[in-house]
Amino acid sequence: MAVTEWTREVASTTGATTASITLNTITVAGASITDTTGAISFGDENLTTTGLITGATIAGTLTTAAQTNITSLGPLTALAVDNITIDANAITSTNTNGNITLTPNGTGDVELGADTVKIGDANANATLTTNGTGDLILNTNAGTNSSSITMKDGANGDIDILLNGSGQINIGVDGTGHDVKFFGDTASCYLLWDQSENRLHQVGTGQNTMRIESTLADANVGPALQIYRNSASPATSDVLGSVTYKGTNATDGSGSEVTYARIRAHILDATKGGEEGKYDVTVMANGTQTVGAVWSGQSDGTVDVNIGSGAASMTTLQGDLTVSGADVVIGADTNGTDRSITFGHGVLKSIMGIDDSQDKFAINTDAAFEDVNDFEINTNGTVTLGAGLLEIYQLGGNDYQPGFHFYNYDANNDNDQGFSQMVFYNSKSDTVAHTATDADAHLGRILFQGNAGGSDGFKYGGAIQCRQSAAWGSGDFIGSEITLSANARQGSTAAVSRNISWAPPATPAANNTPNLILNGVSANISQACGNQIIIKNGTAPSAHIDDYICIGAKNASSSSESTLELMLEEDPIADTDIMQSGDPASHKLKVWINGTEYYIALKSV
Repeated sequence: MAVTEWTREVASTTGATTASITLNTITVAGASITDTTGAISFGDENLTTTGLITGATIAGTLTTAAQTNITSLGPLTALAVDNITIDANAITSTNTNGNITLTPNGTGDVELGADTVKIGDANANATLTTNGTGDLILNTNAGTNSSSITMKDGANGDIDILLNGSGQINIGVDGTGHDVKFFGDTASCYLLWDQSENRLHQVGTGQNTMRIESTLADANVGPALQIYRNSASPATSDVLGSVTYKGTNATDGSGSEVTYARIRAHILDATKGGEEGKYDVTVMANGTQTVGAVWSGQSDGTVDVNIGSGAASMTTLQGDLTVSGADVVIGADTNGTDRSITFGHGVLKSIMGIDDSQDKFAINTDAAFEDVNDFEINTNGTVTLGAGLLEIYQLGGNDYQPGFHFYNYDANNDNDQGFSQMVFYNSKSDTVAHTATDADAHLGRILFQGNAGGSDGFKYGGAIQCRQSAAWGSGDFIGSEITLSANARQGSTAAVSRNISWAPPATPAANNTPNLILNGVSANISQACGNQIIIKNGTAPSAHIDDYICIGAKNASSSSESTLELMLEEDPIADTDIMQSGDPASHKLKVWINGTEYYIALKSV
């Protein structure tokens, strides 16, 4: 029979309550039922009680009102409490999409004593969050040791840190930071936030350790690097930021850092509406940081640029230089050093500028200035050619070009000093003059050339030249000869030069003055003479020239004696009556003398 039935039977039989009843191996005493075999089976019936049920093994379904605890002296193979089922190693919820909440008592903790804790189900994303407005904190050993917190992705997956709304990612506590390091794919390559130095430190073994990229496809600026000094009291000379290039030296051996170059930006004027800035570049020069270039904003809206440090600094431009401004200033307004521009060349290296040793502006076809430069202008404007020729070219253009003009604007131009002049100086050296033995020394000339065609280029056409003669003057003057030469050539015949000279004879007397020599030079005159018009033999025209009279000299028809040669438009008039007595004339020649017309009687030879 069932226990309940058996209990009712006992009650109905005895009619009274007893202390205990034993039936075979089962004893009922008070509120307890025990079996000496250790097992009580109720079959398919339910056991209901308001007290405790204890036993080594309790099988079946336990249905009871709320209990403070259930104590089992052996393992429970499965336990279902409300919507929670505990079975083997699993705790599950039977409520659809229901939560499982583990809540400790008071400030107690929930501890998971496992090396690995897995969250999530199947392939769905897993979320680790707080159950309120508090922060989510991950630390090791309650924050009492230096162990690491490691976040690993799956195979080739990503680790994403996403913010909710406008929040920010903070690492460390303000005023109590920590180092943060990001490693690269190559060993010893990383990005470090160094908390002790308060700086970002990137270390790499390759050339491209940092890259800033923008995918802008329009005209806007990008990418852009901005350095901002957010000062509450900006002032002149504030350094807004710098870019420093460091390395180590070769002899220190300790890896000491050396600043080899630096770029800095400064405030020159922080006045609102009139702000001015300065930008400079410094480099290491002989162990000292030296400013090599400075850009400075000016109050007139311009920017001044200063390049180099020291007078010996060299600035090299690879390419052309265009100056769009009006002024170029080379050197300070002080004496003591040359100011020059050098033009490099394999053959004709040249220099131009101020030759300080002579206080002259000079051009010289050499690498440096010399005692006598090719071209010089002194402080009073005198131009000196030290060597070579002065050539002025005009390709096309108007008549009388190229030109060489002299202008003299002198309010006191009323004496022998108020005129323009061209002076030719010729001497053996600056201090040694020509002597009497240097007769025929050339003092200078003006040469005229023309191009008659062909590939031979320009040819000699004529000249005005001056040479020293043996005739010495006195005081500031020497004996000299000035010659005007003209050159003639016809066909393939040799060139013939004819001259007009002002000169004394080759062997003059003490007081001889120059002669005008036609078709000759002073060497053709052996007699002492002066103030004469001398005509050397020439070649007469083949026929008379209309409206002209040609005067020349030629040898007599019967001897080598020179005679006066006249070539008139018409022959002299034949007239045998002009002179009858003595030896009669055969012709007469009409001349004007002091306003009166006369006939000169002529007799043909």
